[in-house]
Amino acid sequence: MIRGRCHGWFPSRNMLGSRGLNCLITKLSVWQRKRRKHVHVDSRALCLFVRYGTAAGGKKLFQASKNVDELDAARVETEIANARNPWVVMYYADWCPHCHHYAPVFERIASAVSPAHQGAVHFGALNCPDFLAFCMKIQVSGYPTIRTYHFKGDTGSPLGGKNPDKKMVHQQDAFVAWIRKNTPSPPQPGTEAGNLTLLGLHTVPALGTPSIKPGLRGAPRNEAGGATSVAPASVLRQTEVLRDALPALHLVDAEVAILYSLSQGAFLKGSADGTLRGQSLEELQRWLDFLSRRLPGSSHRDLKALADKTREAVGLSETGDALAVSAFQQLLLKQGLDRAPPEAGSKPDAYWRRCKGFTCGLWTLFHVLSQAKGPPETAGQELLTRIRGFVANFFGCQQCREHFLEAFDACKFDRCRLKADDTAGAALWLWKMHNDVTLRVAAENGRAMPTLWPAVEDCRACRIQPVRGNNVSLRFDEVAVLAHLRSEYWSSEWQQEHEGPSLVAGSMAEGILGVLLLTLCLVFVTIRSLRFCRRGKEAKGS
Repeated sequence: MIRGRCHGWFPSRNMLGSRGLNCLITKLSVWQRKRRKHVHVDSRALCLFVRYGTAAGGKKLFQASKNVDELDAARVETEIANARNPWVVMYYADWCPHCHHYAPVFERIASAVSPAHQGAVHFGALNCPDFLAFCMKIQVSGYPTIRTYHFKGDTGSPLGGKNPDKKMVHQQDAFVAWIRKNTPSPPQPGTEAGNLTLLGLHTVPALGTPSIKPGLRGAPRNEAGGATSVAPASVLRQTEVLRDALPALHLVDAEVAILYSLSQGAFLKGSADGTLRGQSLEELQRWLDFLSRRLPGSSHRDLKALADKTREAVGLSETGDALAVSAFQQLLLKQGLDRAPPEAGSKPDAYWRRCKGFTCGLWTLFHVLSQAKGPPETAGQELLTRIRGFVANFFGCQQCREHFLEAFDACKFDRCRLKADDTAGAALWLWKMHNDVTLRVAAENGRAMPTLWPAVEDCRACRIQPVRGNNVSLRFDEVAVLAHLRSEYWSSEWQQEHEGPSLVAGSMAEGILGVLLLTLCLVFVTIRSLRFCRRGKEAKGS
């Protein structure tokens, strides 16, 4: 049995049965014989991946907790904001690996202070992807976020609560001590809570779907402590036919990740009135432009249209420099990307092909982009700069974001020594960062050192020293790694559609070629006509 590759936070899954594998190979063989210029995989073959490899994940983080209530926006707005007793609320995202990492700590804190809700302090948690508009309104810009309500000296808003010290909330004993010290005395009989005027949820339309059933979102914990996994990589290594299909499957996951990230993260730094402006808006427009130039397949046209419509929406705003969440929502409701329909932006679970969650899809997107061509002089620099801008403004996992930005700005792995045109160096830097994240997450969860990616069975040439028994070399041949990344995340057929920094260049080239051919035809016709006339004159003279 071939073990799946270590790829961030992704555990291997059960293998397909022989009957399913044979059927899958047959379908993909048909696809291979019918190759076209554009990205294409037999939809029935992809359905097999959905059926066997991408079933929905687990439950919300505190679904079965006896100490922490799973909340919805209405309960925070009414019960908690008007409560007499203090509350501690964790705002999280079910796809966020650090939320999964912190959840047991939060559970132990709740158990120590109010076991089975018997104490004066109540604990709750809210999954922001299900209530995106509400989380934006109370300015939750990263996950996990801890807010306290109705403690001593609390100056926070009744609805949004107060942000306690970020370091303290991750230290169990310190946070428990703070809660006990700052818990107010029970209210005297007859005391009524003050009347509060709260903003209605209707003021900020929801980007997500609040009626999502438990279990569609969230993911099971795995050996790396993350929230994502990958479809059965062991199956994908069985034949060369399957290996050829990998780039197309990765591309679908990248497209789903784009739609979901725009839905969930575009307004992380938006204002409470539901608008995005300033630097974050500029970064969103640059990100859409970048994706429309770099992404292969036909989705670049969809992204170009979305970028243009986003600019139009900004121009139509009252101030001419703001994007309303309602306007962007309307664009996303109609926006699909090639094989990823608009619904993937709010309910992505059914549309992953190899991935099982958002963080996997996001890394897949980065690796696909690292193989695309850009401006020759600045392709590598542009790639990393745009990815940094995305993470800084639109990626919700707070600790993931901080770690990535710290590594980027500190020039980790010699990033600052890369030349602007070094696309290979940029691709390798992302690969190193991916493995670095894998190691850090494992360490944070007290796990044994995971297998670095790519695993030996996926790329034996990638390891410098031969592997004997369990003595696996940690040294990589970067030339072989680059070749592996190329074969994994890019198809040679995509080059025909995506040459150079802009796909417009391809159309221009075709136009120029057409003009040249037309000119040659006219010259040929003119020469033939002149010869015919000359022969006529000679015939009359004779």
